[in-house]
Amino acid sequence: MKISSGKASALGIILAIVAVLVCGIYYRAFCASHPSIASFQPDNVQTWTPYGGSWKIFNGSMQNDSEERGAKLMNGSPDWSDYVVEADIQILGPYGDAGLLLRSSGEEEGVDAYHGYYALLRNMNDTLTIGRADYGLNQFVTEPIAPHIGEQEWFHLKFVAYDCDIAAEAISSSSKVKTYAAAHDPRCIHKGRLGLRSFSTSARWKNIRVAPATRQDIDEITRHTILENITYSPDWVRNVLHFPAADRYMAPIHREAERLHSDVHIDSIDHLSLMNLYGQHVVTIHGVVTLVTPELYIQDGTGGIRAPEAILTGPVKVGDQVEAQGTVVSKEVHPVLEHATIRVLSSNVPVPALTATAFELAVGNHEGQIVEVEGILQDSFRTDKRLTLQLSEGSQQFYAIADQDDLTFRNLKLENGSRLRLRGVETKHIGYTNDRVAFAILMPTASSFAVIEDPPWWNRKHIAMLGGAISILILALVTLSRYLQNWKIASVLEERERLALEMHDTLAQSFAGIGFQLQAILEETKASTASAKQVEIALCMVRSSHEEAKRSIAALRPRFLNSADVVDNLRQAAERLVEGKSVKIHAHIEGPVDEIPLRISDALFRIGQEAISNAVRHSYARAITISLSLIANHIRLSVHDDGVGFDIQQNDPGFGIRGMTRRTDNIGGKIQIVSLPNNGTTVIVTADLAPHSSAFERLHSAARFIMGV
Repeated sequence: MKISSGKASALGIILAIVAVLVCGIYYRAFCASHPSIASFQPDNVQTWTPYGGSWKIFNGSMQNDSEERGAKLMNGSPDWSDYVVEADIQILGPYGDAGLLLRSSGEEEGVDAYHGYYALLRNMNDTLTIGRADYGLNQFVTEPIAPHIGEQEWFHLKFVAYDCDIAAEAISSSSKVKTYAAAHDPRCIHKGRLGLRSFSTSARWKNIRVAPATRQDIDEITRHTILENITYSPDWVRNVLHFPAADRYMAPIHREAERLHSDVHIDSIDHLSLMNLYGQHVVTIHGVVTLVTPELYIQDGTGGIRAPEAILTGPVKVGDQVEAQGTVVSKEVHPVLEHATIRVLSSNVPVPALTATAFELAVGNHEGQIVEVEGILQDSFRTDKRLTLQLSEGSQQFYAIADQDDLTFRNLKLENGSRLRLRGVETKHIGYTNDRVAFAILMPTASSFAVIEDPPWWNRKHIAMLGGAISILILALVTLSRYLQNWKIASVLEERERLALEMHDTLAQSFAGIGFQLQAILEETKASTASAKQVEIALCMVRSSHEEAKRSIAALRPRFLNSADVVDNLRQAAERLVEGKSVKIHAHIEGPVDEIPLRISDALFRIGQEAISNAVRHSYARAITISLSLIANHIRLSVHDDGVGFDIQQNDPGFGIRGMTRRTDNIGGKIQIVSLPNNGTTVIVTADLAPHSSAFERLHSAARFIMGV
């Protein structure tokens, strides 16, 4: 059976559509839900989205310096389904947890504010916990980690989701002991993004990897542990424990108490400024870390101090209670603790901020202390390591400096003129003020500032934009006005052309026909008869009327397309009127007359035409001179004849002169007629290329023109 070419084409199109649909379904079901290592770039900070915390890249690892409850950093596609996430994790605080999230969606800032699964390492009870968050924490399985989670010990955590099974494996980097946990969720979440999560502690993640998961990944973990079947019933115990809980919670507390024991003499920070600062004194202080980068700052109940080039015995973050031992020296009036050895005593110690005005900070002694101040943003600039905000409050100028590596600060966008509330460490160190401002505020985290008032709309940028918009609007109205005026003139010229043609085809032809008939009658009538004389008079009247009709047609018909044709057409009109007579016509042009607007050039042509007609009919002139000049936007048309002239005072202006005056007024010009008996006549018309009127008058005129008023 043969298939026609049309049917074959239709069948081909249907097969192509089916192929596209099949490819789309395959991509949606497999490609989009099975991420590859090549498509996932953990080191690309632009792909991570923070929800709380203070996240940055630190020595090749992702670090959260915040100890807030439930900080999250998300990545990946919401369509990912069966996959495995692996990372090396280090918990930096003594009491908290850190881990991985998968199949997450609906993330918000706050404690457990997301839908998804989690696997967490907890050093408060040395456990591995897996579970589910639905804007609240549901623990599925908790397994003990033997012997315990060591201080700042690295663990390799592997977290798998396949179908409705989730499983986790934690491996200690020091003891190599492995811990497993697994669960089956009958009401499972099928897809979502991956993330990093910490709770009440700072932590680090490195070597983050993602790959598609298979059933074998689940089986490798469930060979070592029980796959807990989660049942959603009213009496369901949500936390499956396989160990005595009390012992696990108390052991970390005892270890921490032994580590914090100290018998050394402790100095207060304000006491350091009273020492003999011209010598060197080794001192020990206890205080809370208020800033880590770009330099370490410590504060106690008496003041704050800068500790450059500090020697850290372990990771240190904002809020840590530390013991610092170093050499106190005097630099720029304020004492500095150099080469201090820092030992963390405890974590999550809040430091209240001192609220002050910019003037109080400029003249007071608050060096190294946490303060809160408000200011109006004047400018901002970035370097490789710093984001610097320049602010003012009254007459005081100051800087606010933040760590450029912080992911929240990296994408920060602020408008000049905004009022900000800043919380950070106050310093007058020249390395931060550059000797340009009175002091600087070093902000430790992205939560250290808040926009409390948007910039006013009348700032310079908005005023410039408004001025530009008004200028564009005025230009548009002026352009529209000129366009409509030209359109109106073109319409008038078109109507004149139509009337000229109608008059030529009717009135002029009728006069010509009547003249032919009268001429025939005159030829048949004897010349001496009275009737012949009357026919001859009638014939003269018809000829005169025909000439007037021809002149009217010539006056109505537009004879030029641009301003440069005005003088040439006036000269041609004059030559037609004096045809057969001994009258000389002279024409002169001065300046770029082609730049005269069409509205003005049309008026000048009609005025000049009337002046030439009057000269030919009434002055008995021997020469007529036509002059047109454009000098410095000043237009001047002159029509002069050497005829008999007339006394202007004793002659009322006729219809022609009144018409010339009206046309002159329409273009905002002036007309002057100079004439004396036996001295000829000169008609002078002057006008400005741009009429001297205010912008309001021009806009009002344009509006009236548009509305047809």
